[in-house]
Amino acid sequence: MRLEVENEGLLREVGRYRRIRLPEGRRELVEDLARSGLKETIELNPVETGRARAGWVASLLRLGGVPSAGWSGGRSEDGALTDGRNAGSLSRLESKDQIEIRAKNEVEYINYLEYGTRKMSPFAMVRRALWKVSQRLRRRN
Repeated sequence: MRLEVENEGLLREVGRYRRIRLPEGRRELVEDLARSGLKETIELNPVETGRARAGWVASLLRLGGVPSAGWSGGRSEDGALTDGRNAGSLSRLESKDQIEIRAKNEVEYINYLEYGTRKMSPFAMVRRALWKVSQRLRRRN
């Protein structure tokens, strides 16, 4: 098998992972991408009480990430933050050939924020965050 890399950014990325065995390198890359996606989602998520953002922050923390300062907004409520943290979860599925990380936010109104309603436009924070991360990844290639 032969691998040729011409993109400078990707060469640096490959160089960073080459000292690590492939499964560990793959895990590190996927976790980096998941952390980036969660950070973007948190930033794009509207905030009033902090509940919905706290669900995403719980997943980010489980991945070893750190949210931006002020992530909970200026008017957050302690009870809402606790509820949100309890609504966030993270699962990993790993096999010989792939790793999958799923962040879940089960705040009761999260789908309304993401997809909107007849009376409210969607914020689409997850879809926009994933698009941004995928664009960064494409630029590396």
